[in-house]
Amino acid sequence: RIYHAVDPYFITAVGAASSMALCWLASVLTAHYSFVDRLWSILPPLYALHYLLHAAYIHGSLWANPRLALVVLLIVAWGIRLTFNYWRKGGYRWGEQDYRWSVVRASMPRWAFQPFNLLFIAIYQLWLLSALTAPVYICWRAGFAHWCAMDIAATLLFVAALLGETVADEQQWRFHQRKQSFEAPAKRYRRKSNDPVAVVDADVRNGFLTGGLWRYSRHPNFFCEQAIWLAVYMFGTAATGAWLRWDGAAVVTLILLFQGSTTLTEQITASKYPAYAAYQRTTSRLMP
Repeated sequence: RIYHAVDPYFITAVGAASSMALCWLASVLTAHYSFVDRLWSILPPLYALHYLLHAAYIHGSLWANPRLALVVLLIVAWGIRLTFNYWRKGGYRWGEQDYRWSVVRASMPRWAFQPFNLLFIAIYQLWLLSALTAPVYICWRAGFAHWCAMDIAATLLFVAALLGETVADEQQWRFHQRKQSFEAPAKRYRRKSNDPVAVVDADVRNGFLTGGLWRYSRHPNFFCEQAIWLAVYMFGTAATGAWLRWDGAAVVTLILLFQGSTTLTEQITASKYPAYAAYQRTTSRLMP
């Protein structure tokens, strides 16, 4: 009865606040700052499923609101795929950490990093993960009357973006596998000989991927990620008929976050690989 009586968005807010506190405390105790990264693909599906279960508890069926069920199913599919991709890269191994945090930490005064850790890494990012699913709450509140053209557009955009993100991540994964398969024997060879090692694969030689979808965008997976959450927002538009809503703040801040994160990533990449500057001049950062 308590679960039925409490607004589900309040429960989401409590969950987000709890995750903020736990991730911040864990990072302080362990000096490890990728706890939020590990939750990135897990929390949004949990929040979305929470809204669906709350509606099912009230109406007695998971399918009482088909639009709500559809958007939750899509978000869960997104979460499963992204979790698998993060897992195969070793993201859940203890001690693994996003290499960019050490760069960020070195770039600021020693006293400033812990406030940054609290406000940006813990509070802001975990707020964003809850806010991105706010359109699901909008669908919960609006109920369901009928399907509309916006539902079709949102579904098609989501599926296309999810497929694009999957292809981009797979291409990047295979590139890094090729790169690693070359680097290990090359290092052994250099220990025995001073002769240069010939590299046939131009991308491996340059150190970064430029083929496939990466030919059209320097970050096609990030472009698709933004499109995915725009599609989720569109489901809220289908439910209410309104384009401008309070939950749009999450999509805007996600775009700003990717602008900042890609800038940092590219600064690091360009410092390691001289050919990256030419790639930046010829290829769009995000939009193909």
